[in-house]
Amino acid sequence: MIKVSVGHSEDIDSIDAIEEVLAHCKEELGDLKPSAGILFTGIDHKFKDILEKIESEYPGLELIGCTTVGEISSQKGFTDDSIVLTLIYSDTMEIKAGVARNFSKDPQNSAQDAIQDLDLTAGDTMRLCITTPTSLTVSGAVIVDVLQETLGEETAIYGGTAGDQFYLVQTYQFYKTEILDDAVPFLILSGDFLYSFGVNSGWDPVGEKFVVTKSEGNVVQLLDDKPAFEFYQTYFGENTIVGKFTEYPLAIIEDDSENFYLRAPFQANEDGSLVFFGDVPQGVHAQITNSTRDDIVKGSEASVVQALKSYPGSEPEFAICFSCGGRKMLLGSRTKEEYELVKKHTGDLPLCGFYSYGEISPLERGKPSKYHNETFITLLLGTK
Repeated sequence: MIKVSVGHSEDIDSIDAIEEVLAHCKEELGDLKPSAGILFTGIDHKFKDILEKIESEYPGLELIGCTTVGEISSQKGFTDDSIVLTLIYSDTMEIKAGVARNFSKDPQNSAQDAIQDLDLTAGDTMRLCITTPTSLTVSGAVIVDVLQETLGEETAIYGGTAGDQFYLVQTYQFYKTEILDDAVPFLILSGDFLYSFGVNSGWDPVGEKFVVTKSEGNVVQLLDDKPAFEFYQTYFGENTIVGKFTEYPLAIIEDDSENFYLRAPFQANEDGSLVFFGDVPQGVHAQITNSTRDDIVKGSEASVVQALKSYPGSEPEFAICFSCGGRKMLLGSRTKEEYELVKKHTGDLPLCGFYSYGEISPLERGKPSKYHNETFITLLLGTK
């Protein structure tokens, strides 16, 4: 059994907001003690007050979360600068919170220490990781690769990196009662449960495949042996501004499948290289992608439909969504349509989510997780 309560408040006063949220959750859960919690908040809230209130109501709660670029819930839909708290009770699975601290200084040892600190006792019939990591202190691709290596390929990783409403100054991560930076908080789910997921962006590859000839981290020097900036200009003209390129991310294709993840460029350097929102592996194949606002919105619907169709049971009991701040920026006033389409298919299912600086999910079940740009990810959980 899984019982989930999602509380959501748009009150600008942090204490009033979290009291409203907790009252709603307590009414729904009754005497049930939640196994874990996930907290999403706008960047301008008073995090210390919020976490203290949660701790006073549910001492020792296995809690993670982060600041965002926008919040989503089944209670109030899409909002900005609000508080969303999700409390999860289950008598069939074990949920443990962990955190890798000062991640950018030593990613491998930080992750290993965090996993070793966990005390998992339930059977490992299925394991899953949900994470809300730092975004501005270390590459999102590095976070995902290190976590995947540490947890093992059998553990699927889902999540989104923290945001700060596009200030791009500092994001915050939450672990139990702690407010952190440069951290990777996570929940490990083990025991008896079912899950499925959907990944879609709404962008489609166009034109011929080409090779990422030279790259280092998130900086791409050469595409098909041409300076990356010049290569983009061959598609969009010499006078096209770099900011426009963000609407045409690269589809990164690492194997012979039709699946891909996106990398969006946001800056050109004097040497003709391009800087992307995420690492771009050297030697992979890629394609320019194209989309419209209608297609972007339809991408969120395709994500939830994929998750529902692939759910291995009869009825999921909880949904969590991770969308990209880049999608929000491009959609503008149409951003709310993403949630509305998800709600159309999930009905009364408890749901939470947030807009992030990067999304995390496998492309296929059984495959390693990837770091995504401009993508909508739906994760469904249940026991039925």
